[in-house]
Amino acid sequence: MSELLGLGGADGDVRWLGIRRHQATLVIGGIGLVGDWVVRTRSGPLEVFAGIALLTGALPFYDSLTIGESLLVGLRYLSRSRWTRVAVVGDRTALSLRARGQV
Repeated sequence: MSELLGLGGADGDVRWLGIRRHQATLVIGGIGLVGDWVVRTRSGPLEVFAGIALLTGALPFYDSLTIGESLLVGLRYLSRSRWTRVAVVGDRTALSLRARGQV
């Protein structure tokens, strides 16, 4: 369908070096942090843990999502509003719809 409409591929599927952009960015950042931890003598453990977390986030997981993307989707799911309350209030002159405020 995208080809018929002349649309390009999804931005998330643009590839650098054979992998998607965010994966390449995570891998480069993770290798940089772990490599810096190996080379410097006074590097803290937080640096190597952050590097390993970046490298882990770049691994493919499920349904072509990376572990980082899956965690982000889960975090957005958990932080969303669980309840949406809609009320219709009517009086003699007007009918108003209230959903987290008044419209």
